[in-house]
Amino acid sequence: MAEMTNENGFGVVKYYSVRKGYGFILRNDNNADCFFHFSNIISNDPIKALKQGDYVSFSLEEAKEGKNKGKIQAVKVKKIFPEETK
Repeated sequence: MAEMTNENGFGVVKYYSVRKGYGFILRNDNNADCFFHFSNIISNDPIKALKQGDYVSFSLEEAKEGKNKGKIQAVKVKKIFPEETK
C-alpha cells in the first residue's frame, strides 16, 4: 500500500490539461506544488474537467509506478468551494 502523507490538503489548480491528463496544485500550506493525474480526480463528470483557479481538496501519496515513481503526488483530488478550505 502507498504511503499517505497528508489526509486533508487544500489548494488551487495551478495548471491542468485535459488533453495531457495531468496538472499541478498550488498548495495552501505553502509547500511545493504537487502533481496530479486525471485518474486521481473524483468527479461525477466523465471528462473530469478542472480549470486553473479551481479550489480542490486532496490527499498526498508516494507514486509506486510509472514516470513519477517515488515522488509525492496528489490523489483523491476533488473540486470544492473556497469556504471549504477553512
